Amino acid sequence: MAKQTPTYKFTYYAPGELTTAVDETRRWQTVDGLLRGLYKMIGDGVVSGFALLPSTGLEIVIGTGSAIVGGVSIELGNASTATLIPNAINFIYAILTPSSYWNQSVAFQVMLSGAPQNGILLGTVTTNATGVTGIDTSGRTDIGLLGSIIDIVKAHRHNGTPGMPDPVNLATEVQGVLSQRNMPSLDASLIDGGTVSSSVLPKIDHLTGLLNVGSLTHAQLDSFVEALNAPYASLMGETASVNLLQLVLALKPSDPDIDEQFVNEVSIIPGYSPDSYIDEVNTTAVVDKVGHKITISPTGTSETFSRTWATSSAFETSDRWQTEVEGDVIRLSSTEQQSLIDDFDDVSDWAVRIDNLSGLGALKMVADTTTKTEGTQSGRVDVENQSVSLALVTEKTFAPQDWTDYKYVVFQLDVRDLNHGDIFLYIRDSVGGVQNSYTMVLERGVPTINRDTLQIGWREIAVDISRFSRTAVVAIGLYSSTQNGWDPSRNFSMNVDAMYADKQAEL
Repeated sequence: MAKQTPTYKFTYYAPGELTTAVDETRRWQTVDGLLRGLYKMIGDGVVSGFALLPSTGLEIVIGTGSAIVGGVSIELGNASTATLIPNAINFIYAILTPSSYWNQSVAFQVMLSGAPQNGILLGTVTTNATGVTGIDTSGRTDIGLLGSIIDIVKAHRHNGTPGMPDPVNLATEVQGVLSQRNMPSLDASLIDGGTVSSSVLPKIDHLTGLLNVGSLTHAQLDSFVEALNAPYASLMGETASVNLLQLVLALKPSDPDIDEQFVNEVSIIPGYSPDSYIDEVNTTAVVDKVGHKITISPTGTSETFSRTWATSSAFETSDRWQTEVEGDVIRLSSTEQQSLIDDFDDVSDWAVRIDNLSGLGALKMVADTTTKTEGTQSGRVDVENQSVSLALVTEKTFAPQDWTDYKYVVFQLDVRDLNHGDIFLYIRDSVGGVQNSYTMVLERGVPTINRDTLQIGWREIAVDISRFSRTAVVAIGLYSSTQNGWDPSRNFSMNVDAMYADKQAEL
């Protein structure tokens, strides 16, 4: 008869006796359950190692170490690397592999939010566009028992209060230089005299280290100030009305009947608005509910005009149609509101030059099929390291065009590098010349911010040209100079796309 151990009742046998499947199952299920209970008490976390060290570019080196993840022991014998996401806070996790249960193998995962299953946090790594700017392992998970000991050690203070050690005599019990790491929360009120060097004071992040910093970026604040200085800025009442309509359109996908809460207001987004809002029998427009597109054809012509809204927020700059009212009927007018200047599917018409510069190779605009807003490509200008000065000009010339009916130039701009000066747009008329039409479209050292996502990327820019002579416009261009902050010794790139002359635009 099978025998059992006194504590955990493991079955064992004398020489010559035979085991059974039931006994073996019970034996290993007991071992599995006991180990699970043990590791539940110990908890997941880092046992030792797994240091995070910066490498070249957007990579991080993860040092050797061991840890418990999901109750499974893992160990890294040789340092590993992980690829980081630019301009973000990267959360680095150690995760199990399918074979971790047998060989202690480990994998690493980089995330911007959330947390993986069967993973522990090793720390966070902050990046810019080209590399690592900060590493923080203060939030990593230490193994339960060791973590408790570390927390107790961190919490102890030599201040002489009950339960705490006696104060340290800095004159007799400390040798060498006392590191700031050992005094991270030194109260400045305890300093009786002397001068504190600025080199020992950490820089305060004005975005995260100060109170009441607001939610606007530098570029947004600059755009607001520029709008206040514009000679033809919209009235406050008009701005409030536009903001209200934009809010209604933003809420439309989640509440298609939001118009019922307003008087004398109705907004339509094809595919989101109820079908009852559109007279599909009598309208001459083609309404694409899936693609959120409206197409019209003016009476007596073969031309068609269309507008597509990928999202409700795209309505912010899409109002290109005038309305006509006749009795109780409201319709879209058939007057064209835009004139295409360039879609940049062909960039051969654009010239890039550095004025009054000798000895430098020619620059040019190239086609970029990767970064674009519409069509097949955008136009990109790349500037390499050069010891130069003066002005960088990107210009397109064409036969004289009458822009009298157009008040704005609207285009898409994407600048992600910070190594640029103030960027201006200008026009040249064959009669009036340039007319000091240089209008700043992007301040030096800041990227373009997309109005919809508030992230770095494509930004639609509208420039008011109504105060300039424009009966025979022959050129349009982008301009920057060393006087306005451009440093030719540093690389930078900019992308331009979808440029129109427009009768009305949101500034």
